[in-house]
Amino acid sequence: MVFETSKANAILTILQGCNNLTRLKKIQAHVIVNGLQNHPAISNSILNFCAVSISGSLPYAQHLFKHIQNPQTQAWNSIIRGFAQSPSPVQAIFYYNRMLFDSVSSPDTFTFSFTLKACERIKALKKCEEVHGSIIRTGHERDVVVCTGLVRCYGGNGCAEIARMVFDNMPEKDLVAWNAMISCYSQAGYHQEALRIYDNMTNENVGVDGFTLVGLLSSCSHVGALNMGVKLHRIAKCLESSSTYHSEKLAIAFGLAKTPEGTSLRIVKNLRVCRDCHEFTKFVSQAFNRDIIVRDRLRFHHFKGGLCSCRDYCKACSDSSDGAVPIDVFGSAIMIKTMFKPVLEMASLAGNPGCCG
Repeated sequence: MVFETSKANAILTILQGCNNLTRLKKIQAHVIVNGLQNHPAISNSILNFCAVSISGSLPYAQHLFKHIQNPQTQAWNSIIRGFAQSPSPVQAIFYYNRMLFDSVSSPDTFTFSFTLKACERIKALKKCEEVHGSIIRTGHERDVVVCTGLVRCYGGNGCAEIARMVFDNMPEKDLVAWNAMISCYSQAGYHQEALRIYDNMTNENVGVDGFTLVGLLSSCSHVGALNMGVKLHRIAKCLESSSTYHSEKLAIAFGLAKTPEGTSLRIVKNLRVCRDCHEFTKFVSQAFNRDIIVRDRLRFHHFKGGLCSCRDYCKACSDSSDGAVPIDVFGSAIMIKTMFKPVLEMASLAGNPGCCG
């Protein structure tokens, strides 16, 4: 028994370092030879790699899932998550339905979160409402992750009032939840409401990040140049003082504010794009329906609809876009400050609002 546990732990350690499907299949063969194919942690780890990893394979994940006897919640979550972020999010809802009707396992926070993401992507309002009912029945209606997923899903389906109701009933709100509500109002055209949420957010000393900036850009541009200057001045100062501040975020923000809707943006920098900025740019491309081409030190990244051409992996790829607006960053905050100078000067006329209000 001790020896079997030792072998299982060794295999789990090897799986943590696995980075391609070929190697995974070799490890899986070793698992079968040692009779550990039904070990819950090992089978879940293999399934999660295939379903979620950029080096995995959803078809192979489906094959593995079929052979899991009585899959537990973690296994269901892996397959639902994989499809929720894939080009076929409707399959995530299919597996969610199967979990409810054919399984003894119960959905948890992650099950609901991944399913709501799928509902948001395919604009399935009725399914969102159905999932919301399940969330209440299972006692997850006060969970911050689940509630944030509901805010995004209702917001993505044009139901800002319901999203706000969910938001107001949250016992605790983190930065992600505040950003989701701002984005919801901004995309729905309720720009004053988005700015009020931001004011409430700063009064609560929540702080801001690049996602806050993106969510407010559209609203700022609709309420007048002076207000736009004040708001951007506040947020830009906060971002500059943040350890996660990178100049391409403000370059994207400037491009969104100064170019017509639908225009492609092109950004050039002399450093590799970091993971945080990569996620930020994916979010912007989806939230504002923009193609964004980023040329870093090694390659091109073409962001469209919340996805990147590199599939979140440093794989050489290139694309071009007619009519792209060039915004050269070169990793320098000085250029960003220059581009924002007219706006910041306008903000200074109203007095220095200070960081975060």
